[in-house]
Amino acid sequence: MTAAAPAELRSVTALRFAAAFWVFVFHIDIRWPLAVPGLVSGLIKQGAAGMSLFFILSGFVLTYAYVQRGVAGSGYLRHRFARIYPVYTLAALTTLPFFAEQAAGLGGRQLAFVVLGHVLMLQAWFPALAPLWNFGASWSLSVEAFLYAVFPLALGRLQALGDRALLAVAAGCYVLSVLPGWSYLLFPGSPPIYYSVPIFRLPEFLLGVIAALLFLRGRRLGPWVAVAAVAVLSVFLGKFAVRSDIYVTGNAVVVPCLVAVIWALASLDARRPSAGAAPLVYLGRISYAFYSMQPLVIGACIRWQQRHATAEPALVLVTACVALTVVSAVVYHLVEEPLRRRLGRPWARAA
Repeated sequence: MTAAAPAELRSVTALRFAAAFWVFVFHIDIRWPLAVPGLVSGLIKQGAAGMSLFFILSGFVLTYAYVQRGVAGSGYLRHRFARIYPVYTLAALTTLPFFAEQAAGLGGRQLAFVVLGHVLMLQAWFPALAPLWNFGASWSLSVEAFLYAVFPLALGRLQALGDRALLAVAAGCYVLSVLPGWSYLLFPGSPPIYYSVPIFRLPEFLLGVIAALLFLRGRRLGPWVAVAAVAVLSVFLGKFAVRSDIYVTGNAVVVPCLVAVIWALASLDARRPSAGAAPLVYLGRISYAFYSMQPLVIGACIRWQQRHATAEPALVLVTACVALTVVSAVVYHLVEEPLRRRLGRPWARAA
């Protein structure tokens, strides 16, 4: 790690909440369509692109956290388990009433397979399982579990490469992140597995790893790069992106823009370690709980609407957002952080 690199990338931490909030608004809009201007509407309806942001961020943050301390031994896996599994389990338990309704038509062996897949965090590998439990939201944690397992091997191999070789690998990962979406467009009726099956998300993750390695070697991007990337991303998703049910058909533009935003914000943190407003940094720290507890809050909103008149979408969004933020703060302070400290080694928050 270079001398200029701070202990925590505060702007990148804040970006975690932006990703979680983007996906949350997308989920609200699916059920309660929001009346917003055209460009904003396009951004919201393409909010599943926020999952690409999650996976690229994951690669970047893990690399930043572990590149010097190393990933050998059981410490790394124990810390990863402590980081995600307690909240993952809590989210599953709190949505059991909703899952019971979804699973009403399943046989005993089917139900056992669903439960086993979710306990082992393997549901994203099996398209039949991904939509079940937590309204399908836990598939991304299944992907993360795979990425965590791959990370030690990937980091060791990539860390040994020079800058030019890293850029060559990055080019290959970029192509691999783009091809699934193009395949889906070129062959209509293809199974929509490219969105959730973990192997198809690996290139995005590796791009985050590579960007972090180059950043830690002193390669910096100016803040104007982030501004330009956000502008291009907004216009593309708001006006030109093809809408499909796998949400990765625009990766040719989306992925490099997201990498640029993360890298530029990290560069800003390196120049100004105090960057990132405290409230946004705090929201970033509770963003995992915010993402994980979405199914509980959205499920409660669905139940409320079933028993009352149709709700105003904007009111649902605001109410659900406030409730989810409160729930996330409680889960973060009472479950996530205490169990992370107890089960895992107390390494840097950046992880």
